[in-house]
Amino acid sequence: KERDRLETLHRSERQRIEDMYGMQVMDDSRKLANVQREWAEKEEELQRRHATEMSRLREQLEVEKEQWRIQVGEAMEKEKKEAMAKTKQELDRQRDEEIEVVICRLEEEAEATRVRLKEEA
Repeated sequence: KERDRLETLHRSERQRIEDMYGMQVMDDSRKLANVQREWAEKEEELQRRHATEMSRLREQLEVEKEQWRIQVGEAMEKEKKEAMAKTKQELDRQRDEEIEVVICRLEEEAEATRVRLKEEA
């Protein structure tokens, strides 16, 4: 009788432990599934954020590239105008010098002609 009681007690204790183990395994499985789901959700959120940030950065890059192109174009236009103005000034100065040389030569010729006409008269 004592042996039967101990065997019954042992079986019931063993069943209780197996039940507890089974519940622990199920609880651990639920926890693992929850952690995996949370991890997947966080990963998806990070991927969405990354995609959004990449899109924003691409748009910002395009805007900055366009601004740079405009600035470079304006700078080149300014340099071209300055170079053209400098060239025009130099050409005007050379023209004025040539005109001065021609005026001096004409004045000399006029003076020589006056002197010759005076001597002939």
